[in-house]
Amino acid sequence: MGLGPKVYVFKVGFVPENFVNYVSETLNSFYNSVKGLFLPELVEVYVYGSSREKILFLETEARDLGVIAVGDFVTVHEAWRGWPRIHVDYEKCRSLQLEYVKALILHEAAHSVLHGSPLYYMVNIDRKLIEDFGFEYAAKIIYLSSTVVKDLDVHKLLAEHGYRDYVEKYFEFLRNVQLRNMKCDDVLSFLELAKVLTPCIFLENECRNIEGNLHETCRAAVEEIIRILKELTTTYSHLGLNREILMIAKRIKDMVKERKR
Repeated sequence: MGLGPKVYVFKVGFVPENFVNYVSETLNSFYNSVKGLFLPELVEVYVYGSSREKILFLETEARDLGVIAVGDFVTVHEAWRGWPRIHVDYEKCRSLQLEYVKALILHEAAHSVLHGSPLYYMVNIDRKLIEDFGFEYAAKIIYLSSTVVKDLDVHKLLAEHGYRDYVEKYFEFLRNVQLRNMKCDDVLSFLELAKVLTPCIFLENECRNIEGNLHETCRAAVEEIIRILKELTTTYSHLGLNREILMIAKRIKDMVKERKR
């Protein structure tokens, strides 16, 4: 607790100064508003002029550090080098409503508070998953399962600290961008759906009739997935990160297996 973290912002490629300032101000305002929490000492922020520059940087870092799964989103948080780092894709942000951009930045800021250590990225891969799917696919299952569990923690923190409206904006963005073309036909795609639905645990009214936004292959799974997510935040919230990740991986795997019978 105490003073907020020192935020260091780095530009990679061409990024307008006013956008860099907006990112910095949004982060500093957030950290100042949650000073009752244990905050990191520093946060590095990389703002990329193009999606290609962002992907190249993350892939190079992952290769150098032995990271086996890398996410590609408008904004990304990781702590591979021992401290929280936030990555912002200006090329993708510039076409979005500013409220969506703020919601995305706040989401990563909450990750930096909750998951700013490499320990949150060291997850066991269940041997049975490797036997069933092979190492590469199993690693992707565990990676996506970890994002589901950690996103639930992020939405909870934001909702409890006066940022519920931005959890709603984050969900609105996911609903408008990711749900439209999402098809559910394997474990990874059902985990992607679970990730998109994580805000619904804290936004029940906004998620009513969400099935209407979904491809027919996903609609029937919504109720069951939300039930699993609710159990993660209540019955199984004491398990710890590793066991929660393995639990959701197994539950979604079993759900998909049952649906294919």
